This record gives sequence, structure tokens and C-alpha cells, in this order.
Amino acid sequence: MKLEIASANSNHLRDGTKRECSKLKQMLHQAKDDDVGSYLLETAGLATGDVDRAIADFDEAIRRNPQDDHAFNQRGLTWSFNGDNDRAIADYSEAIRLNPQLGSAFNNRAIAWSEKGENDRAIADFDEAIRLNPQDADLFYLRAGEWSTKGENDRAIADYSEAIRLNPNDEVAFTLRGSIWSNKGDNDRAIADFDEAIRLNPQYAVAFTFRGLAWSHNGNDEQAIADLDEARRLMGDPIP
Repeated sequence: MKLEIASANSNHLRDGTKRECSKLKQMLHQAKDDDVGSYLLETAGLATGDVDRAIADFDEAIRRNPQDDHAFNQRGLTWSFNGDNDRAIADYSEAIRLNPQLGSAFNNRAIAWSEKGENDRAIADFDEAIRLNPQDADLFYLRAGEWSTKGENDRAIADYSEAIRLNPNDEVAFTLRGSIWSNKGDNDRAIADFDEAIRLNPQYAVAFTFRGLAWSHNGNDEQAIADLDEARRLMGDPIP
């Protein structure tokens, strides 16, 4: 085949980064609901990407009010984006101790556990986040990734299916569910999911890549080559 699978994986990683950035924006938006959060946003530390200033801002907020669960949660996010998952987990855990109903802290801690390769702990936190926010499609999407990493394909498919039910316009969820169908040898279902992902986003190169591979597994080399060539075109890779 003409296209390396690694190309698809690198594109998916970029999509995952966008999803995490979107989640950060969501958390910052939630912070506006409380006075400390508004103060922290106005200081512009995290909003401008100045991590050291952001940490200092959150330190000051916590000094002023050591019972502020949002400040611990937001500082944890800053540690996460700085790659310090141990400190992030400590702050998320304190936020949860202060407010066991703070679903975003469970979600954020789950992501940090996942970054450390602690999939079972990540799943446990996603379980609690989902219990608190059962209509959040992203939580099912993220937990599905943990099940997939553990090789629990049926559970991963179930979570991707729920994410799709809650957000039927998520081309990434269709693509990842399709990739698991393909891993299970059900290329017809895989192709149907890739078809839907491409219908939702005709510029999504990853879906063309995986559909091309599924066509190849089904013995349809002509359609496989067409899809892989389209994926390369979308990624700006000249086709010889």
C-alpha cells in the first residue's frame, strides 16, 4: 500500500490535542462562574500561555481561599499542560476532596492517569465523571480510548457508540469505532463507520486512510488505492 499507517496515527494525535485544548477552554469557561475563576482569567496567566504566571496566579488564589476547589482544578490543568502529571493529580485530588461533585476534576485526573499509563485508574475516574455528567459525549469518547488500550474492544465500541448517540456529528468517534471494527475483522461495519466520518468531514484524511486499509483487507485494492491517494492529497503529500 502507498501510505504508512503512522501518518494516520500522527493525524489522530493532532486531533486528540485539539480535543484536549477544547476541554481546557470548557474548564476555563466554567471558571467564570465563580469569583476566583474570574480573577484568575483576568490575570491572563493561563489564557496567554504563560505557565509560570498561571501557576503563580493559582497559588495566590489558593492562598486567599484554601477551600476553592476550582482553583485547585485549574492549577492541576496548568500542571498537566506543562507535563507534570504527578502535581496535576495531587491538585485534582484536592479539588475532588473539597468537592466530590466536581465532575471536571475527575475527568482531568483521568486524563492525567492515562498519560502516566495508569489505564485502570483512568477508567475509574471516567466512570465517576460519567456518573456526574452522563450527557457529556467526550467522557464516553475518552473512556473508550482507555478500553481500547487495554484490548477491551467490545467495551470500547460500546463507549464510542454512546458518544456517537450523544454527538452524532463527531467524525473522530466514527473513525475510531470503525478502526476497532476493523481490528475485530468486521470490515463491512468498519467501512460503514468510515463512510459516515467522511460524510461528516470530507477533509478528514484519517478516515480515508483507515477506509483504504479496510478496503484492502476486503480485497478491493482499487478502492483502497483511491482512498489512500485521497488521504495523501488531503495531507499535502504529493502522489507520485
